[in-house]
Amino acid sequence: MKYLMEHLLFACCIAALTWGVEAAGEEFSVDSSQGMNNENPAGAAGNRGERYTLFNRTPADQLRPLAPEPHPYTTDPGWWIVEFEKVNFTYSRGRDENYDRVRTRTFTWPVMVKVGLTERLDLQVSLDAYEWEKERVSPRRELPGFLQGTGLGKALGGYYENLVGRSRERAHGVGSLSLRSKYNFWGNDEEGSAAAIMPFVTFPPFDSRFGPRRMEAGAKLPTLWPMGEHWEFETTPALAAVRNNADDGYELGFDTNSVLSRDVGGGWSVFSEFETSLTTEDASDWEGTLFGGVTWDISDYTVVELAVGRGVTSAADDYTGYLSLVQRF
Repeated sequence: MKYLMEHLLFACCIAALTWGVEAAGEEFSVDSSQGMNNENPAGAAGNRGERYTLFNRTPADQLRPLAPEPHPYTTDPGWWIVEFEKVNFTYSRGRDENYDRVRTRTFTWPVMVKVGLTERLDLQVSLDAYEWEKERVSPRRELPGFLQGTGLGKALGGYYENLVGRSRERAHGVGSLSLRSKYNFWGNDEEGSAAAIMPFVTFPPFDSRFGPRRMEAGAKLPTLWPMGEHWEFETTPALAAVRNNADDGYELGFDTNSVLSRDVGGGWSVFSEFETSLTTEDASDWEGTLFGGVTWDISDYTVVELAVGRGVTSAADDYTGYLSLVQRF
């Protein structure tokens, strides 16, 4: 079964890449008949699918909204976007199998580059350029017998943390490389709802301490739904083949990212976000994190997003903060 899942994963990757090339080829064949120019006649927005490609750049006055991933809009043909996607810091507390207290701090700096290939298709390359992790373990020791029956002993549950016996581990290095593509189904250039599919392949990290030793793959489905004049709701369900905890086989992973945002004017918006993660390896150990944050559209070429989060399940990180910077070229 382990090798069957690996073969299925490889077949899905090949199918996704083949589909992307065919989609790009179909759109390029349509666009090539329009000539290589950047003229922008009136009413061109409704016919963009017949005009602009990687080699026929979209005019600046027709650029789509800019936002951190995931979202349903594809990169405008001929334009490049560099995104420091959710540079984040997390802190979590818990206990291991020996009931020793474990405190973990992590820092991740992912960088992504996107390019618009056609009106509905873009290509994305993402690298966890730097990862840092620090883990501290405080052994759990039983209180001396004369303290067991006292009020202090009962308050501590009969145990204490051995501060003298603490151990610390640190690791830093380069993480995983991911290849993605995004194909928009509808709503790329019109007001209203929008949806896209984003297949991805994640390769083993350069440093094995930061991830599985074999690749993972799956697909996301980012969608957007307007809710009145100033409100928007975005949801991105995802399904992937992920490595299990022992890193000797694959499980199915289910992720969902839901965002409710409100435009408050001046290029600013506020949002609440809920992220969930679950695998078939242990259905009871799902992760849920609630975020609150702000987004600042500095210009049509630069967007900044800042958020802080709190884990609402025992398996999630206790505290999380992230900063995203998106720059269009």
